[in-house]
Amino acid sequence: MFPIYVGCLIAGIAILLFSLIAGAADHDIHVDHDTDMGHDIAAWLPFLSLRFWIYFLGAFGLAGVLGELFRVGNPLALAIICGTIVGTLVTVISRSLIKRGGNSSSTSFSDLVGQWGTVTVPIRPGQIGKVHINFAGDTLEVQAKALDSDREISLRERVILVAQHDQIFEVVSEGETTTNLSNS
Repeated sequence: MFPIYVGCLIAGIAILLFSLIAGAADHDIHVDHDTDMGHDIAAWLPFLSLRFWIYFLGAFGLAGVLGELFRVGNPLALAIICGTIVGTLVTVISRSLIKRGGNSSSTSFSDLVGQWGTVTVPIRPGQIGKVHINFAGDTLEVQAKALDSDREISLRERVILVAQHDQIFEVVSEGETTTNLSNS
């Protein structure tokens, strides 16, 4: 059994190292498929996760090698128990961290109405510009047009988002806020 434990340990370490190296080069937004299953059953069945099996493999191999080296009574049972515990803990903890961190990305455009921003691309009469917003710890740049379609809003002017239609916000500059908002 010793060669099997060593093989599992090496495979587990190799997969973890590969995922760290490949993950460091990955700058795209990605979805964690462990939490994207859409079934409540996946929350309490960690062995349905690839992450579980990767960590199980490494912990199983390590516990088996150590069990053999230190002549534990039943190294196979030790390896299975340790692999299961480590795989389950890593899967459950990572799922909870992903869910907690993922909540900020569920912001909808309508949540931005009422927020202040700064014009980064001037808004000319009848044209669309861009506005920079800091919201919920994120920096966003959204398309915007003036609420008064004849109004020009200059670069770096401070505006408030007053309405949203088809991913384009209607904005009012800071100087005209009270006038336009009281008329609407």
